[in-house]
Amino acid sequence: MFHISTRYILGTTVWSRLTSLDFYSTTFDQGDFLDVLRRHSGSLKDIDLFCVHLTNGSWKVLLEGMKSFLSLQHVSIEDPFEEDGHEAIYLNDDALTKYLLGDGPNPLSIIL
Repeated sequence: MFHISTRYILGTTVWSRLTSLDFYSTTFDQGDFLDVLRRHSGSLKDIDLFCVHLTNGSWKVLLEGMKSFLSLQHVSIEDPFEEDGHEAIYLNDDALTKYLLGDGPNPLSIIL
């Protein structure tokens, strides 16, 4: 995995017809990634993330941001990692879908 700046790849441009984002085995700064998602909130409907490592933030906060300004139709997040985390973060697909596409609780806020 390597760190890549979203500003380097996506710049600060807004693509009005961008409906889908797929990222695999990359590292993103949480704030920069949220900025990309926010800029494309009017068109983005599908997000697939696999083995994405977040720096300078957390998946819990990223999910809260996604919930607050995106209107997704599909989301898949597999094998997420955080900068300080030594263990993989487990996101149940059903709980993630209910949270981001419906009215379920944030799956990373649930205490078992």
